[in-house]
Amino acid sequence: MPTLPSAADVPSATRVAAAGTPLDEYKHLGEDLRHYGILRLYRLTLLLGTAGAMVTALASDDVRAHPLLFGAVKGGGLAITVAFAIMDYRSGNQWLRMQARANALAGVLGFQSRGLAHPWNPLSTTGALRVLHVVIVLAWLVVLVLSTLGPS
Repeated sequence: MPTLPSAADVPSATRVAAAGTPLDEYKHLGEDLRHYGILRLYRLTLLLGTAGAMVTALASDDVRAHPLLFGAVKGGGLAITVAFAIMDYRSGNQWLRMQARANALAGVLGFQSRGLAHPWNPLSTTGALRVLHVVIVLAWLVVLVLSTLGPS
């Protein structure tokens, strides 16, 4: 039968949150929300830089001269964008869950809560990122479709 770890085996940050006080949990959630926000910004920066490099490669004569390489860069652009969209979608859902919990704790503690916008509202951070990811995925799909139609 598995045993629970002793207090000495649990990291100190976890011990504080596990202590059970709403204030400690609220502080821990605030750190997690900040962490998720920063990670999402880093991922967006990485996606835009990668997509920009791939578009630059597609415009180069060297890549255009090799149809297989040209197709691989386009397919890779779509695959990478879809992967980043999935990561951001899941991260956004987790962020919204943590924010909802922080709002519940804020009510208990007498703090002001933060409003939660609809996840697809383009005027919210989560919604704007989701819309941006959809636009970039659609742009790669258009590039793939137009290239299969060939020159008229």
